[in-house]
Amino acid sequence: MVSKKSSALLLSGALFSGVIASTYVRAETQVYNQPGTHYFTAPLGVTVKVTVIGGGGGGGGGGGALDRLLVRSRGAGGGGGGAGGGLVCSVSTASNPTFTITVGSGGAEGSAGKKGSHTQFGTSGGNGGDGAKSIVNTNDGVYSADGGSGGGGGGDGGLTAAKPGSGGKGGAGNLPQNQGNNCSTFKIGGVGESGGLYGGSETPGNGGDSLGLCSNAGKGGKGGVGGIVNSSSQTGYPGSPGLKGGDGCVILEY
Repeated sequence: MVSKKSSALLLSGALFSGVIASTYVRAETQVYNQPGTHYFTAPLGVTVKVTVIGGGGGGGGGGGALDRLLVRSRGAGGGGGGAGGGLVCSVSTASNPTFTITVGSGGAEGSAGKKGSHTQFGTSGGNGGDGAKSIVNTNDGVYSADGGSGGGGGGDGGLTAAKPGSGGKGGAGNLPQNQGNNCSTFKIGGVGESGGLYGGSETPGNGGDSLGLCSNAGKGGKGGVGGIVNSSSQTGYPGSPGLKGGDGCVILEY
């Protein structure tokens, strides 16, 4: 989705025969929050504020429970994905007003672990996918923000306690070579939480918090719940998948 907002700003006024003639220029905001490549041409001679957020990492899947004869144990929760990094810079369009924009997608969710049975053990949850980098390519340089890392999958239930998945690392904003003085903000995305922090080992970790530069863009995906053992039927269950990471975002303002 590409959205556009405009607001009129009074720049100057001149008096002609008792009437003030005012000159206005429109302040424009372009928001790109759909993964893929986009193109934009700004007016010549303006300074564009460029905000770049990478995609969030996907949450790891929960591990499956073990239900094998007299051995029954819960699967562990998946770790949350790390949030995408962020960067805010000022770019001049004095020589070339064309912007090539790549919005990074959020990382895929980690798959759910299968439950074990009398004949086979269960499986661990799958790791979440890494978020993709968001990039703005200009005549002044390349401005980018890395995606967050995917959360680790939770371990399957077994003879020993299942190990919860680890949280993913946050992405970083990357300063372009020789253009760092144009950038006011470069941030590392929030780290995803490991599973098992809120109660039993089957509980999932939360995804890393977004930087808040473009709503919740780039937030890390939550991990999946580990498979439980039903207390009445003593039946083991599979884990649940993690959640996909939030897509990245690019904002152009002038």
